[in-house]
Amino acid sequence: EHAVRMYELGADALILQDRGLASLIKEVIPDMPLHLSTQGTAYDAAGVLSAAEAGFSRVILSRELSLEEIREVKRQSPVEIETFVHGAICICYSGQCHMSDFIGGRSGNRGACAQPCRLPYELMQADFNGKVAALSGDIERYPLSPSDMNLVAHLRDLALAGVDSIKIEGRMKSPEYVATVASVYRKYLDMINTVSEPVKVEENDIIRLKQMFNRGDFTDAYLRGRSDQSLMSEDIPKHKGVKIGKVMDVDKKRGHAVIRLSRDLSNGDGIELRSGNATCGNIITYIKETTGNKNIIKTASRGMTVTAGDIPSLSTASTDFRGGDVYKITDKKLMKEAAESYNKVPQKVDVEFVFSGAADQHGILTAQVTENGQTFYATVSSEQPFEHAINKPADETSLKQRLSKTGGTPYRVTECTVELGANTAVSAAEINNMRRSVLEDITQQRIVAGRPDAEFVSAARSKIANAAEAVKFDCSDSGAGKKQINLYFYDHYECELMIAEYSDYFKDNMPADVELMMTIPVSLADKRILDNITRSGLKAAVHMPAITKDWGDERLKATAEKLEWLYKSGDIAGVYAANQGHAHIFKGYDIPVFFDEGMNLYNLHSVREGIRTGMKWGVISHELKPEELKEFLPAAKYCEITVGGRIPLMHMEHCPTGSGKWVGTDMEPCTAEKKRHHCRRSKFVLKDRMGETFPVLADDSCCRSMILSHRSLFVKNYKQVIASGFNKFRVCIYDEMPENIDILTFIWSNIMYT
Repeated sequence: EHAVRMYELGADALILQDRGLASLIKEVIPDMPLHLSTQGTAYDAAGVLSAAEAGFSRVILSRELSLEEIREVKRQSPVEIETFVHGAICICYSGQCHMSDFIGGRSGNRGACAQPCRLPYELMQADFNGKVAALSGDIERYPLSPSDMNLVAHLRDLALAGVDSIKIEGRMKSPEYVATVASVYRKYLDMINTVSEPVKVEENDIIRLKQMFNRGDFTDAYLRGRSDQSLMSEDIPKHKGVKIGKVMDVDKKRGHAVIRLSRDLSNGDGIELRSGNATCGNIITYIKETTGNKNIIKTASRGMTVTAGDIPSLSTASTDFRGGDVYKITDKKLMKEAAESYNKVPQKVDVEFVFSGAADQHGILTAQVTENGQTFYATVSSEQPFEHAINKPADETSLKQRLSKTGGTPYRVTECTVELGANTAVSAAEINNMRRSVLEDITQQRIVAGRPDAEFVSAARSKIANAAEAVKFDCSDSGAGKKQINLYFYDHYECELMIAEYSDYFKDNMPADVELMMTIPVSLADKRILDNITRSGLKAAVHMPAITKDWGDERLKATAEKLEWLYKSGDIAGVYAANQGHAHIFKGYDIPVFFDEGMNLYNLHSVREGIRTGMKWGVISHELKPEELKEFLPAAKYCEITVGGRIPLMHMEHCPTGSGKWVGTDMEPCTAEKKRHHCRRSKFVLKDRMGETFPVLADDSCCRSMILSHRSLFVKNYKQVIASGFNKFRVCIYDEMPENIDILTFIWSNIMYT
């Protein structure tokens, strides 16, 4: 219904991630262009090709791509490509983050993120007995907080790579932010279109961008193929502002600071004093020279030392800010200029006027606008007939001047014809009313011209109920057959332990009508491990990494061929595809494909769309609550429900374990040139302010990582779901001690029969 409303209002396109919703919109509004959101986690050609097949006309790529990767995706893309160029960066691949939802019940995947990545965490080294040692020291750090993106210097490179559209992140930002950032990017887009030589971004424009909002002084790390410390803003997770000086002295009683300025400061500017993690600031209302006549002034220039205030929080601050840095958080002059830029309507639409009038007759004003191949006409009459002039009659020149006063509208008069009878009086108020009325008519015509006909809107509305009811599934055997418990492993340690220690347990304790399946990483899919699984009486499956950005087409195809052979040999039951790109590749091979948690199956329509594209069954989103899972009962046999274990909360291109030099260790930071492999020698966790610990796992690339939940899903929440008709359940296994595995397995093998 919301999509139809946007269609009715003339929206050019809809940006969305949900493939089920996309298929529904295509049924209801087939001519509505769809753009795949960055939440769709499209980072390679396979993901883009999948989106194109689903009916998307544009794909917004993941932010994590390098320039070379963007160029290669565009080369193979049949649809338009859009990339982010400015603004906040999510440390997790968009569409793959469950952290906000799991911690506080606010889904980042569904637009309600509480930004847990901007909170402080302590990196800790863990041993296999669960004991941890702090590595972060006493300084508060934000190891999941990236700097803001700024690619204004790379616009020509992106244009040459074939990018069709650039995207500026602006969620929850002010109109002044939008005006400033858009104007800077507009300036340099125009420059690269008019000059062939390299365009250097002016320092003043960088300062304007930083002043409006920046974390970490900006980064272009991803575009350069880097995800190391140059990506991050670990010291401060909020707006950094622009450094303008040093604190020389403070007067706590008065709330004043003596500042040596490296940039200008004016009354009305917002500043912040910083020393370590401590901050203190306010809007400046008082500036006084410290030398000469010691005048009270409104603006101080760089190089001056001044006393500035008032900063009331200085009086209670426990930190000594002397020697600390001063940052300007808001610039009054810049904010005023930005507001003026959007309050003044740009006059870019050409209009032609024809005016006629005579005494004792109604005046007539006709307007004509030609735009995008369409011509719009509007005609208005004066409310009353014009009168005979008593003193000075109206003249053609003055009428043209008055008709051309279109300030406050988007129109500019390019031609104005006036036919005026002799001795005619025309009041200024009447001309103003006629001009205003005719332009309002033209504006309304232009708005309506961008909208579909009413009959198309009516037809779309009539289809909504039918399309929603048309979701039918072949579930005749939904509750029949064995119940399946899928033990899902993240790495080899727990997998090997389970096989070595518990194969006899499974044989002796699993009821005959319960089928146990072990799903292991694709990197472990060799004959030895698979034979051990099947000899234990278990089925085996493999799962793909959440991100395979650096694999390339050849490795992905080779993996698909290997898995097809393993399936035909009876070694595996199928493969879990982590994203739509994987599903696109695997559907060309003879192997069952299951949709993993990264596919974000939120509703029955997404399940239906998955089946249409080759899904045998799929994992329903971890974010859905037990009462929401009931919606999926009509498609129960196609659904796998996660009911226990630590679940993935984030998939990142960045690895926090290699991002810095940690206190009390000889751990050097990883760089793109030299990987230290800390993640392979120890286990690491991130500890939050509440004392909860989140395991950090690195993948084979040693630059990409995953954060797991700090606790398991809780069994009692799912008893009703398990008893309601579903027959496929997942238990995620990570770092479980043998006794915990024993308890976990016992619970899940018995709860089926509670």
